[in-house]
Amino acid sequence: MVYTNDSPTRILIAEDDLTSRNILAALLRKNGYVVVETCNGDEAWAEMQKTDAPKLVILDWMMPEMDGLEVCRCIREIETTEPPYIIMLTIKDEKTYTIAGL
Repeated sequence: MVYTNDSPTRILIAEDDLTSRNILAALLRKNGYVVVETCNGDEAWAEMQKTDAPKLVILDWMMPEMDGLEVCRCIREIETTEPPYIIMLTIKDEKTYTIAGL
């Protein structure tokens, strides 16, 4: 488990598929992480604007409202000395998606 300032690391999961979100959340909680779950990009972006925003973000690429790539771009624009780590998930296997995510 990773700790930040003596408290467990908070992780945001932004995934519109309930089964995938539940599996990821269960695995992370089992390992002691605090998990924040959202089902669309708008909710994910709202979480990342809070003062206690998670330090790790797991984003599904294709979500309603705002897609994962757009959320990623918005997060990168936040001025901070400690930007969060971002993991993008997608079923797409084309190189253009990989390049766009970078």
